[in-house]
Amino acid sequence: MKPDGSFEVRFDPPGRSAVVRAGATVMDAAVLCGVWIDAPCGGGGNCGKCRVRAGGNLARPTGAELEVIGAGELGEGFRLACQAVVLGPVEVEPLAAPAWAGAKSGLGGEGAMAVDLPGVLETGPSGRPLGAAIDVGTTTLCASVLDLTDGSRLGIASSENPQARFGADVMSRIERCSRDPGARDRMHRGVISSINGLLEEVTGSAGRLPGDLVRLVMVGNTTMVHLALGEDPSPLGTSPFETPVRGPVDVDPSDVGLEAAPSARLLVPRVLSGFLGADIVACMLALGISDSLETRMVVDLGTNGEIALGNRERLIACSTAAGPAFEGAMISSGMRAAPGAIEAFSRDGRLTPRVLGGGRPSGICGSGLLDCVAALLDAGLLLPSGRLLPPGEAQRIAPGRITGDAGQREFHLAPGTGLSLGQEDIRQVQLAKGAIRAGVDILCSSMGSDYGQVSRVYLAGVFGSFLKPSSAVAVGLLPHALERRIEFAGNAALLGAEMMLASERQWSRALKISREVEVAELSGDPLFEKAFIESLSFPDNRTPKGV
Repeated sequence: MKPDGSFEVRFDPPGRSAVVRAGATVMDAAVLCGVWIDAPCGGGGNCGKCRVRAGGNLARPTGAELEVIGAGELGEGFRLACQAVVLGPVEVEPLAAPAWAGAKSGLGGEGAMAVDLPGVLETGPSGRPLGAAIDVGTTTLCASVLDLTDGSRLGIASSENPQARFGADVMSRIERCSRDPGARDRMHRGVISSINGLLEEVTGSAGRLPGDLVRLVMVGNTTMVHLALGEDPSPLGTSPFETPVRGPVDVDPSDVGLEAAPSARLLVPRVLSGFLGADIVACMLALGISDSLETRMVVDLGTNGEIALGNRERLIACSTAAGPAFEGAMISSGMRAAPGAIEAFSRDGRLTPRVLGGGRPSGICGSGLLDCVAALLDAGLLLPSGRLLPPGEAQRIAPGRITGDAGQREFHLAPGTGLSLGQEDIRQVQLAKGAIRAGVDILCSSMGSDYGQVSRVYLAGVFGSFLKPSSAVAVGLLPHALERRIEFAGNAALLGAEMMLASERQWSRALKISREVEVAELSGDPLFEKAFIESLSFPDNRTPKGV
């Protein structure tokens, strides 16, 4: 036990550890240290896919574990990561993950990339060539480093995008660049400094140097790509939303301030439009959508929501301004998915929060926010209009949990903590989920597909790796018809960047995808405006599902 009463949970492979307090689950610990464990039911304990072999000081198996695993395998040390509660030091052996799967932290899978780099790569000081994949998100930066001799991953690191102080979304940052001539340079230098820090952290932890990096691939939405390259994104803020840099880009990393070997090259795939960037191309590459006979969808649930739908015959994509609510921003008690964040809520009427890492909650992250709204709808405490019940009416359902009058009503997330969810917070959820749902509906309509023709829906991005499919459906983010087809893709954009990093063939495939994708421009489209307005209300969960 640590001096502060916490315990170490070690995962081997891949040899990572997390420190949590008693009461946290094995899954909580996995999230904290970026170990991927499949959890398609969102932690409900009923799919059995988060099975691990664990030993150490764990609470007795839950009813869900007894039902799903059985006494025999429990005796052999098998547990459900989402159910097994840590009471002391624990050692965990995760089961093998699919090659494309991402960690709940939003980071890539554990498998090595297939290397296809014709010719001899120059080596850096260590004698072995390294490569870096970089995902420049509006809210979060992620970087991974690969050994380009065998495709093995040396490590991954992430941090907040320091540009957030200039605005939570891309339009805020574009507008800032338009009115403040020095803002672009400050945003560029800030993000490059952070990326260099991530690359130094990962290479250093492996006993290597940034000077060993000979090939880098960067992805991100169009605005983030422009700012990372030091280009002016201002034209993206006004019609016709022209992209000054379309790509593909092949430059010396030092030209943009990135630290790498003298001979290194920085590659950026072609962006699709003013609001559809290289990140959605990377997602489609990683998930094999362009090669599929079936119609598949990927929804990248970041601040700048991007959605793609298609198969080997046709690809179509759009971007929707979801805003940063799903990443905990612009929410009164919001925070990133970090220790202390409320990441989930019980939907059994008790409205009990689950805290990432255990202990007292410090705020609520995106998955907890969506879960909370779903639980409130289930309990009848939240109306389809988005209004919380008056305290008097709510008293019989959840005594003391709703207080305030009219537009000042708030739901107390964890009594005694001062954390609450107010009417304006719920409005932010409505706007975000309405934008995503409208985009999904417009793409299906444009493709001539109904929901029944979509075989899989991949949820990508940090937030997409945490949420429960049932909660996504309960709030109307996705239609009921797609609930059983939802799969988690982690940071598919980063994985796609890794594939391009390790293989010239995959780089060429990405360029082919970017040329073939049809862009559905939603800005000013009256059909989108109509779909968005219709999607603002929450479903009436008193109506039978499927109607």
